[in-house]
Amino acid sequence: MRVLLATGLTGFLGRRCVNELKQRGFEIHAITSREPQDVVPDVRWHYFDLLSGESVEALCTAVRPDALLHLAWVAEHPGFWASPLNSAWLRASKALVDAFVASGGSRIVAAGSCAEYASPAHGRYTEASAIAPVTPYGVAKAALHEYLIQLGRHHRRLSVAWGRIFFPYGPGEPRSKFIPAMARGIRSGHTLAIRDPNRCADYIHVLDAARALVAMLDSTTQGAVNIGTGRGISMTELGSIIGAILRGTTPRVPCAIRSEFSGDDMVADVARLRGELAFRWEFDLLSGVLDALGPAS
Repeated sequence: MRVLLATGLTGFLGRRCVNELKQRGFEIHAITSREPQDVVPDVRWHYFDLLSGESVEALCTAVRPDALLHLAWVAEHPGFWASPLNSAWLRASKALVDAFVASGGSRIVAAGSCAEYASPAHGRYTEASAIAPVTPYGVAKAALHEYLIQLGRHHRRLSVAWGRIFFPYGPGEPRSKFIPAMARGIRSGHTLAIRDPNRCADYIHVLDAARALVAMLDSTTQGAVNIGTGRGISMTELGSIIGAILRGTTPRVPCAIRSEFSGDDMVADVARLRGELAFRWEFDLLSGVLDALGPAS
């Protein structure tokens, strides 16, 4: 059985990874600084604050993990974009991967972000698109990716994959994010002002994003892989779908994929995800939004 050391499994994305990891036969050791919300059988929890400065070498030596899935990061929305904790998480992540490699680990998959890419861009972002982040969050993520690339070059037994996640959504996402905020406004009879109403974003259901990350972990794929759907939707169109669902009318879901995008759009090229990993999405936009809104919709 492959031994996995994981971080972030109590988070919005991470807790959706657990069942996928168990189904693929990993022995899961999870680092956490807080009690899990739910009892999760077959996960061995290690209570450890990665930001404390305490060494993780002893933990890695004791666990001897074969693989590392690193998802933990500052995530409070919207403050994470400019949080000084981004630098702290970069330092802590470097210490974690150093300890993992020193203990003999050979496979790393970590969560990156579309915020690493240069903006503006025209067309879908490929993994080869320019990296020039404009937020502290994107800068720190890009720096960790570069660090992992260099580690992989210096340790021949080490393979590294980096999931550039676009816009995950689903049940339990922060209340300040677009879908729950729009839903609250509609339910209370208020109109939510939409910033950048014509901007297209690539929304991926959190369960599909989790499945993609675990598929990457359980593969030999290396380098950056976009985790999105390849389909963009404008904020106005997404708001209209939410409104139609909540009002009990039939939502109009755009079916055409635009061949050209504006400079503000963030849409993934998912050729690597679909081709190399043979990934298939479980949620389309309508079923995903219905799931995100919950049974009350």
